[in-house]
Amino acid sequence: MKWVILVAVLGLLGWFSWRKPRLSATIIWSLVATVLFTSALMLAFPGPVRERILWIALSSPLLWVAAMFWCYWDSRPRRPIATMLSVSLLSGIVIWMIPPPG
Repeated sequence: MKWVILVAVLGLLGWFSWRKPRLSATIIWSLVATVLFTSALMLAFPGPVRERILWIALSSPLLWVAAMFWCYWDSRPRRPIATMLSVSLLSGIVIWMIPPPG
């Protein structure tokens, strides 16, 4: 049953991204890319965990807003989706490969 729900959600996201690329990139994909990218940065940067958390917490809203602006300013509507999916995939690989601190 879980696989059916997962396939249905991914299918709806794919359909939404195909029909409304700028809106889906702004609402969904910019948030996903920002969360995964900042999580990968959190694991990849050296230093004390408290300082990394502080700087990631301060920079993530700025990255998210920058991604949202870029979604509407790019001349090709599907390029932000492709880029954000690539960033999310690479960030997921980094999160998977680097062991958690501590």
